Amino acid sequence: METSQLFQGIEILEGRARLSVSKDAMTVRVYPAADDFDISIIGNIREFLNQLGISAQPLIPAVKMEDHWIVARGIEPTPGEDGKIKILIPPSHRHKERDDGRSNDPTHDEKLELSGTLDPKEMNTIVNVKRGQRIAQNIPPTPGIPGKDVFGREIPAPPGKWAAFFAGTGVKPVDNNSYLVATSNGKLHIDGDEISVLEVWELDGPVDMSTGHISFWGKLLTIKGSVCSGFRVIAKGDLIVEGNAEDETTVKAGGNLHITGLIRAQKTVVTAGGNLRCSAVEYAEINAGRNIIIDDYLLDVTCRAGGNITITSNRGLVAGGRLHLGGSCKALKIGTEANVPTLIHAGSNPHLIEAYEQCLALRKQLIKKRDELQDAVDKIALMEKQQGGLPAKVAGLKAKITEGLSNTKIALDENLHLAEQMTAEIQRLSSATVEVISKAYPSCTICIADARLVLKKEVEAAQFSFRKGQIVITTL
Repeated sequence: METSQLFQGIEILEGRARLSVSKDAMTVRVYPAADDFDISIIGNIREFLNQLGISAQPLIPAVKMEDHWIVARGIEPTPGEDGKIKILIPPSHRHKERDDGRSNDPTHDEKLELSGTLDPKEMNTIVNVKRGQRIAQNIPPTPGIPGKDVFGREIPAPPGKWAAFFAGTGVKPVDNNSYLVATSNGKLHIDGDEISVLEVWELDGPVDMSTGHISFWGKLLTIKGSVCSGFRVIAKGDLIVEGNAEDETTVKAGGNLHITGLIRAQKTVVTAGGNLRCSAVEYAEINAGRNIIIDDYLLDVTCRAGGNITITSNRGLVAGGRLHLGGSCKALKIGTEANVPTLIHAGSNPHLIEAYEQCLALRKQLIKKRDELQDAVDKIALMEKQQGGLPAKVAGLKAKITEGLSNTKIALDENLHLAEQMTAEIQRLSSATVEVISKAYPSCTICIADARLVLKKEVEAAQFSFRKGQIVITTL
């Protein structure tokens, strides 16, 4: 029998019914031609269909429709699943760098949450990624599963569609466009189908409970508002805060830091790896690896800077507090009419001195280790001379000790060279000066290098410098 006849329909069971195959060849239907017809009279439906060249599995029982029965169906193809973009950074643990050195794995966070001590201010407003990190995967679509019509002929499955995978700034595709890799440090940013890593980003508002603590690994972060009380901002690059650093805040930049407003309160700590500039500081602690520029005043501030500090605009006042500078200080006024104790120590780089002290401490350890290893080598050499040789085990030990002694001597030479460089730099610090454009009041202490001078009376328009182990005052 020709297949085409089945599509047109054929009489079966001596004319008591009519069988046809649907146009799409996916169903086999039986239409009764007699009022008393019942589908059960077909008997072995499988054998019956096979005789007609239909290989589809019969439906037992057949499905009764309004005017016919469906006795067999083909297998519909299963469409392929569309491809998708998988972000490879889990939302709840997206590389939060801790400042306390503790582990940041899920186990640690879960323990904190269970104990009720998880910081509610840790909100992951910024998702940071590192250069070279895989941030997204283009998962390909699946081909689908072919189907079969009632004659056993394969029906192709429609394949899934590829997901849109657009590389924005700061990322590049790798491995035949299978992954996106960050080409810079910064904030993960997803805009529709485009994935980027932003090296420069702005927070349009203050740092408060709506944002939580902020951490940014890119080149420049701008906060369009204040850092509110109790919050923390950590930027690996440059940082601009267009507002204040309020009570009990921590603001830290790996590069330059500019706070347009006020830094205030005793528990506020502001640190810049490069230059630091702000309007004014009250009672807080500020630190800079390089220079500090203050646009108005310092009031009872603890200050450390590797370079110079300049306070010459507006009030230009340093009142109270302790300033330790690797370079020079230039201010309009130092101290107050109430003779508030104020210390300015120029030519005293705290970072350099700390590093120098660590260098000296390491030298002691290296000398001790060298002497111990040398003593061990001498004893083994004496044993070798007395016995005319060494057992294999002792010979191996001698080789390890000798290698350790050589490495220790190299480390000690490097330490001595570094200490010499630091010593020269510390001696250079004695060229620093403290310049007062208007007036310095009594109870101010001026230190340069290792010399110290406590003012007993007012000094106007003068420069303090270090000469022959003491501080000299020169009128401007």
